[in-house]
Amino acid sequence: MKTVFMGTPDFAAAILNALITSGQHEVIAAYTQPDRPSGRGQALKAPPVKELALAHNIPVYQPLNFKAEEDRAQIAALKADVFVVAAYGLILPQALLDMPRHGAVNVHASLLPRYRGAAPIQRAIMDGCKMTGITIMQMEAGLDTGPMLLQRALGIGINDNAAALHDELAELGGKLLLEALEKMEQGQANAIAQDNSRANYAAKLTKADGFLDFTNTTARQLHNTLRGVTPWPGARARLEKADWARGKTEIIELLLEEGRLAEESPAEERLTEKGPAEKERPAKEECRASEPAYNAVDEAASENAKNANPDVKGPGQTQQAGLQTQQTGMQTQPARTQPQQAGLQTQPDRQAQPGDVLGLYDDALLVKTPDGVYALTRLRPAGGKSLRAADFVNGYLKNSGARFLPG
Repeated sequence: MKTVFMGTPDFAAAILNALITSGQHEVIAAYTQPDRPSGRGQALKAPPVKELALAHNIPVYQPLNFKAEEDRAQIAALKADVFVVAAYGLILPQALLDMPRHGAVNVHASLLPRYRGAAPIQRAIMDGCKMTGITIMQMEAGLDTGPMLLQRALGIGINDNAAALHDELAELGGKLLLEALEKMEQGQANAIAQDNSRANYAAKLTKADGFLDFTNTTARQLHNTLRGVTPWPGARARLEKADWARGKTEIIELLLEEGRLAEESPAEERLTEKGPAEKERPAKEECRASEPAYNAVDEAASENAKNANPDVKGPGQTQQAGLQTQQTGMQTQPARTQPQQAGLQTQPDRQAQPGDVLGLYDDALLVKTPDGVYALTRLRPAGGKSLRAADFVNGYLKNSGARFLPG
């Protein structure tokens, strides 16, 4: 089919690449957002879709919107059979969607109607979902509200972050798009209306979403947020380094790059790719959101499930590296090794509180949370380089205590 592609970021470029390399459809044009200033020098940077399209000699168009008559006339003159849209960043008017013979289809990175909007990958992780997926839908004027043509599930691993899940979903989206286009071309596409009562909105992330408050957030929610905001806007926190003996403190701004749940967790199911969506069923164990998720995934999904995430191991042998501790009155599980206190200062007459750094265990910096402990494994001080937890302690916290500050 003669195809006009519309998309902007890396996710969209991966979909376009799948379309190009398949050789099954002719991409006659690519529409993407205008070049934007980027970096310290604010030089104009082309979107990934533009770079890929030009590399394949595909004409590129970059209108600000489609309000101008000349822009609408230009795309109509292409006489496309179908528009393929993926993370374009513009709301398309219905008159535009009606132009192609087969209309417009969208590749969306969630199991609709859950997580409509700009950040479905990140918000699913931040909400603690164990499953997400790709939906190919027929577009209409509303935001991600159109009837679903195909849907396929993908499990979210306990340590998957948004970057890793993005790449998996982009690959899956390209494959599912080709299946949908083949069905459309053969007249076999079966659209399923979305249940609007089960929809929720995945709002675009802001820098504020990345701030972690260890003083009033559970360990699991900290883990979910850190994974969801990585790589952007990044998980950030303020650490107060303290020398209680001398009464001196220092604030260190940190980017928290990696972490894990400190307690041992049961293996979690990770679903393999599923077939076309023709039936709807409730998801098995979904997100913490109040409204349970609902997925149009076929019944074969349960037969293809497998355990792909090993148990998350807890702390092992202590590696104190000169770190002060605030362990007075703290209890640990019998099976776990307690920190060696020899030569370490503790804050007098004070039990550990949420936000306090407890020590270095099994190459992880353990932090007290309201419900237990969270383990940070890689940190980046402001203006510094990425460091393993042990290297961070040696470089920044040797012979010092520390606690994470609230927002």
